[in-house]
Amino acid sequence: MDLDLLNNLINISYAFIFAGIFIVFITLGSHNENALIGTITGYGASIVGTLLLGGLTYYMISSNNIWPGWKRLIYSLSPFVMLLIILSLSLSYVSMYFNKIANNQITSYYSSFSYMSLIFVCFQLYYFISAINQREFRERASLNTKSVSILNLFGVINMIILITLGITLKYYSTDC
Repeated sequence: MDLDLLNNLINISYAFIFAGIFIVFITLGSHNENALIGTITGYGASIVGTLLLGGLTYYMISSNNIWPGWKRLIYSLSPFVMLLIILSLSLSYVSMYFNKIANNQITSYYSSFSYMSLIFVCFQLYYFISAINQREFRERASLNTKSVSILNLFGVINMIILITLGITLKYYSTDC
């Protein structure tokens, strides 16, 4: 693949991710149907961008002359998979509890945990970008161990936040 094309595809994936996160950040505190549709769209755009970026990373790893092996490949792609799970779970929560959220029949903890999750997604994206722009990734097409560990740590913390968010959406509703 041409280097200019690869850089353009990476920039397109960044645009999808950042536009999606920006839309989610703007619409997350609102409790009406239009804002929730914006939140769903933002999560969807972020998922598309993350899939594209993960696919490009897989392409860069697999097209490298030195095959890292399955263990290293799975290890390098695990942060992308975890981010995809987090974004998909967030999207599914908003979709499943759409009416409860739109009618404001949820506890105030929903906004708190949603923003905490979004902040951790932003941390993960920051570390993704810094890890991908490192010299080691360009030379060997592999994320270094420290970056993968930090990304997985943020992912695990974010999963705990999302599980708590799911519990609050399912069991703690209000009748406002």
